[in-house]
Amino acid sequence: MIGHLLIGCILGLLVYNRYNLRSAVPVAAIGAILPDLIDKPLGHILLKGTLDSGRIYAHTLLFLGIALVAGLLYWRSRSSPLLLVLAGGILTHLMLDGMWNMPNTLFWPALGDFLPHSYPDYFGNALITEVTSPLEWLAGLSIVMIALEVFGDSTNGLSDRFLSSVTTLRRPLYVLLASGGALTILSTLLATPMDLIDLESRLLTGSSALVGGILLVYRDMVSDPSINLTKAGDQRST
Repeated sequence: MIGHLLIGCILGLLVYNRYNLRSAVPVAAIGAILPDLIDKPLGHILLKGTLDSGRIYAHTLLFLGIALVAGLLYWRSRSSPLLLVLAGGILTHLMLDGMWNMPNTLFWPALGDFLPHSYPDYFGNALITEVTSPLEWLAGLSIVMIALEVFGDSTNGLSDRFLSSVTTLRRPLYVLLASGGALTILSTLLATPMDLIDLESRLLTGSSALVGGILLVYRDMVSDPSINLTKAGDQRST
């Protein structure tokens, strides 16, 4: 889930750069994990005895389409891209999950009902996977850096000196993120052949970290330092 959250934050950061709308960052981040926030409790708790799947209603093109239509209507009535940003976050989630491998879910209800699965102790295993993955830690720290960059000047409890110190660590962290993604891709390609879906999932994870890290490094290099952490709050939209 941390990987999804990072990609959402990066999407929101790009929108923030374009529209000077910093609320796009949390909105995109929420969109990027919204399918899991809906489907994981629903599928693995409420429907555990039947489907036991965390990829159901909110992992469909129908759900994405509803979000896109709502975003377009909101843009037309309020001239705000926020709901479209939310839909964009949802789209990144479906792509990173490789939902094309689950056509019954992706095109629901066109191809029939969802297929049942079995995931004993799903949440416990998921937590262990998150905690023991170095790439997830790098993604989590990168999210913190993005949050400090966008919202640091509006946090009274953080000193300018602290924010300035954090800025110097930002680029090395993003380089590590991209490097971790590259290593994940390389190790996956060199590993013993495995299930094709698992192979694709690891490649998508590594690719998202690699591309995300590169984008963050590039943005950090070309952006004006004066607008990163010291930009006055009255120059930003909320």
